[in-house]
Amino acid sequence: MTSLLTSLTVIGMTLSGSIAAGQTPPAPDFSKLNVRIGDMVYVTDQDTGIRIGGHLKTLSPSEMAVDGHVVQPHRGLKIEREGDPIWEGALIGLGAGLLLRFTAGPDTCRNHRMDLCAVGAGLPLAAVGAFIDWRHKGRTTIYQAAPVR
Repeated sequence: MTSLLTSLTVIGMTLSGSIAAGQTPPAPDFSKLNVRIGDMVYVTDQDTGIRIGGHLKTLSPSEMAVDGHVVQPHRGLKIEREGDPIWEGALIGLGAGLLLRFTAGPDTCRNHRMDLCAVGAGLPLAAVGAFIDWRHKGRTTIYQAAPVR
């Protein structure tokens, strides 16, 4: 009896797994895009090769408008936002400064508290990191749906 139940359980799990595998994934949408109205975006349809660049005018889960072009989510679509946030570079620089100060040992901060000394070392590197991100004009991918093959 136990082996019959085990067999039925295995068969049921196999069938439910194959049914779930045959279902199509939910349609992609723009509801989780990390972008704001007015941001510079670049849209590429990887299936057709069409490229659009411009400022984001409207955004909803089902469509977005970029300088007069309406784009709907579909397979093969890639969206990039210009640049990356300045705070990210500042945070990385601060972290590097703190790490350098704490790994240098207590001899480097003889007359000061270790935490104040570490922050003092981190702030210049935070400024350098913020400057690098401010100057960076690259692109950050914010949406990519696999192309149709």
